[in-house]
Amino acid sequence: MYSKDHPEQLPLFQLKEKTFLTPRTLARRWSITPEALAQWRWNGRSPRYLKIGKRILYDLEEIEKYESNHVRDNTSQIDPLLPTSVRTGRTKF
Repeated sequence: MYSKDHPEQLPLFQLKEKTFLTPRTLARRWSITPEALAQWRWNGRSPRYLKIGKRILYDLEEIEKYESNHVRDNTSQIDPLLPTSVRTGRTKF
């Protein structure tokens, strides 16, 4: 499991002074599966990522921004990343 107290346990990649996480590492950080992250990428819910060939990497700075944008004070708050129609309750079925 991810631990901020032991960052040396994370497989990180350094490219041009940036730190990147693999999908597996990010999944561990968030206690979800890599398959869930793949589904999020497919449906547009994932944080921004870098894809080089078949390799997917998440910029640690982008992950921290994504996490900051998802902080809530209570369960009633609406996710700002949801489509406007869902946020306003005007979905059409």
